[in-house]
Amino acid sequence: AALEVLHVLLGLVRSPLPTTAVQVGSRLYSVWGLAARFSSAQRTPFFASMVLSWAITEVIRYAFYAAGLLGVEPAPLLWARYSAFFVLYPTGAGSEALVARATLPPLRDIASWDTWALVRGALFVAWWPGLYPMYMHMVRQRRKIFGGQKLGGKPKTL
Repeated sequence: AALEVLHVLLGLVRSPLPTTAVQVGSRLYSVWGLAARFSSAQRTPFFASMVLSWAITEVIRYAFYAAGLLGVEPAPLLWARYSAFFVLYPTGAGSEALVARATLPPLRDIASWDTWALVRGALFVAWWPGLYPMYMHMVRQRRKIFGGQKLGGKPKTL
């Protein structure tokens, strides 16, 4: 995942650096900062929905990239690349936040939380308003590709 930031810096992909850094950072935090350290993160059902959302997203994304390398752009794949996020982004990013919540001690004991629990709690709270700009970035990307048309409309030529 960290190589994705390097790919942006080297110009290998056309993604904006801040967006890529936030997405990669959230995945690294979710895997290494939470799931690798807290069994409660692995036991929550949101861990499975997080990983499933990520996996579906990556299958679509890399299939799209592979098709581009072959010089083809199948319409269903183009649609999936720029539409699946409507479901996958809220389920993936929402699950990331709820995985983080699963690692926190009970809220009633907040006065006894250690520094790391307070940091995780602050990140959990900040996660929710942070989803909106990231989601809207994806909406803008979709509009650029489909020209603001309704779902099912004909995409503009790339």
